[in-house]
Amino acid sequence: MENGKDYCVEVRASFLLNSDGSEGQNARAIADVRQAFARDEALWDNIIGGLEVQADGQRVQIRYLFACHDESEAKAECFSADCIRNVQKELE
Repeated sequence: MENGKDYCVEVRASFLLNSDGSEGQNARAIADVRQAFARDEALWDNIIGGLEVQADGQRVQIRYLFACHDESEAKAECFSADCIRNVQKELE
């Protein structure tokens, strides 16, 4: 790969929100998700092209490309999924 990583995985995920759906709550949820991602160095250091985060009152939706050195694409996907679960636990 061009960026020196072995595998690149497109990731799309969503988290349920406990909010009233107001603009302020959506903005706070987006900020919380970004901060949680930034605190997970293994995840943050392997995101390429930026982290897209949107909130619609009921859900936060995220999208990014995750690139890493790994034995296979399946293991890269598994590693990314583990990182997402860690972020989700932090946000609960």
